[in-house]
Amino acid sequence: MKKLAALLLAVIMVLSLAACGGASAPAETKAPAADPAETTAAADAPAAPAAPAGEAAYTYEGKLKAPFLVTTCGQSTGSVMFHMVAVQAGLTSTDEHQLLGKEVGTVGAGAKTLVITTGTSGKGMGAAGTDVNDEIARCTEVAQAAKAAGMLIVVAHVEGMSRRTDANDQASIDAMLPFADVIVCVADSDSDGLFTNYANEHNIPLIVAPDTLSLSAYME
Repeated sequence: MKKLAALLLAVIMVLSLAACGGASAPAETKAPAADPAETTAAADAPAAPAAPAGEAAYTYEGKLKAPFLVTTCGQSTGSVMFHMVAVQAGLTSTDEHQLLGKEVGTVGAGAKTLVITTGTSGKGMGAAGTDVNDEIARCTEVAQAAKAAGMLIVVAHVEGMSRRTDANDQASIDAMLPFADVIVCVADSDSDGLFTNYANEHNIPLIVAPDTLSLSAYME
């Protein structure tokens, strides 16, 4: 099973990179022009909501605790990647791309940690019949439900700068960060210091992994 999980994760990462058009852009390079349809959707995105108060199920002390409940704010493959890393590490994880707030506590019952991956996929949202505004609204409800249930909330960006190229990507990040008990990213995602600066400003624990596969070192 571990070999199969590793193979599936490798295939997902290759497909994700291919869909994003190849190599990640360096921090100093201007992002490519956004698709007009995506830009229009992002322009109407609601402002980031204030995160409701509430205690997490456990105190973060350097390790993210399974079972995990994983979803995506933007229908990209990041949630699948995080999920597969957890499964390969022998941990319990449930990945649900269209998780609803009312399903928290039933889907992935017993989960201690909610993981919301950020960065959007136009193709993924199109296939799911959604857009960035709907994704933000859905994940806001999910995060609020998880907070009320006492789950630790992780906001993650694990696909590098290739998922930080337009207004939709940034909208999903900005909307979810206020809910984070812990921020997780790969080094390429933070090449301009976006997540480091936010974590420092808001006193939030930050995990910066060299790459997606290395995330298993921060799970238990």
